[in-house]
Amino acid sequence: MALVHKNRVKATTTTSGTGTYTLGGAATGFQAFSAIGDGNTCYYCATDGTDWEVGIGTYTAAGTTLARTTILASSNAGSAVNWSGASKDIFVTIPAERFVENTRNLTAAGLVTGGGDLSADRTFTVTAAVQADLESASSTTTAVTPAVVQYHPGVCKAWCYLKVTSNVPALTSNYNITSITDTATGEVLITIATDFSSANYNIQCSPEVANNTVSNSNTRIVNIKNASIAAGTVSLLCQDAQSSGATRQDPASWHFGGWGDQ
Repeated sequence: MALVHKNRVKATTTTSGTGTYTLGGAATGFQAFSAIGDGNTCYYCATDGTDWEVGIGTYTAAGTTLARTTILASSNAGSAVNWSGASKDIFVTIPAERFVENTRNLTAAGLVTGGGDLSADRTFTVTAAVQADLESASSTTTAVTPAVVQYHPGVCKAWCYLKVTSNVPALTSNYNITSITDTATGEVLITIATDFSSANYNIQCSPEVANNTVSNSNTRIVNIKNASIAAGTVSLLCQDAQSSGATRQDPASWHFGGWGDQ
């Protein structure tokens, strides 16, 4: 079923009540409602010169009828008019609330291109940013989608939170981390899922203190293990904050983040 628009379609009807219209033949100089096509809908207006009704009708070839599918407006406060059996004109029209001038234009702005007047279907386009756009961090004409946001130089490329229970760290939550290895007391190896392009990336790491009692033995310090940074792995070391004789200690939790080019 399609909504069909045809020019100069007009007939008469003597239908009474609020039911389906039975259509007469085409008015002189006009097409018959058969131009709409069996089972299709159209906008119509029916009037006896005093009362009137505008709606969407469904045409049926058998019996030559037009069902009052939807009433859009009428002299009966927007409801179907209860007609007498007198002759009425009924014709295809464009309701005011559905009318759009094709001289109006749809104009694109911002990141959107396309548009045009309403004489035809129009397409608007938003260009999605690709990896190179994010890495250059200079495009003002593309839209960033979740699939590429990680390539921006200011975005963290990998992070993890490792909760330590009974001196054993667990990968509690993360982004872009494959696994972690408890190498030794106070040492953990982090394996990154999608590697950085080189070992030249920034790392931020921190520990959770053993408890909230302020003392050097309870304070934890996390450092990057010397010469351990690779494109896809890094080792972190944790020790207490004793001024002398500092020892490797597991923190209550490990926190790691990496920034750089992938």
